[in-house]
Amino acid sequence: RHATGRHEEASAKAHGRIEQRRIQALTPPRGMVNYPHLEQIFRVERRRLDVGSGRESRELACGITSVPQERGTPEQLLAWNRGHRAVENLNHRARDVHFAEDACLARTAHAPVNNALCNCIALAVILGRGGNVAEATRHFALHRDDALDAVLSRD
Repeated sequence: RHATGRHEEASAKAHGRIEQRRIQALTPPRGMVNYPHLEQIFRVERRRLDVGSGRESRELACGITSVPQERGTPEQLLAWNRGHRAVENLNHRARDVHFAEDACLARTAHAPVNNALCNCIALAVILGRGGNVAEATRHFALHRDDALDAVLSRD
């Protein structure tokens, strides 16, 4: 037998919409899914009602985790899922707002991946040193020519 669990958050109103999330988690029997370290499969359902327009939307997302049910209850998985989206949104916002990644016109070969990789490295360096991304990009913009001259004069 496989263990299942469900959890449903209370409806919450924010950003002009009413949102409700629910999760269903399943621990599949050993050998049923050939995926290393798989402990649980889950499905998150998000329902939203736009207060202004009255328009409703529903989104389903599926996921897997290596966290066993004893440590990752459906309630905890749903909280982690919400937190993961917040981290992802902050990362994307920093990359788009400060590095204009979405406005980049490079669309062929490896250029988009290389651009994203460089932006991720820059973010990791800035944040790893406890810096502020906006401040660091302004500083670089002001001193870009000096930095390029220093690199090019080493030859």
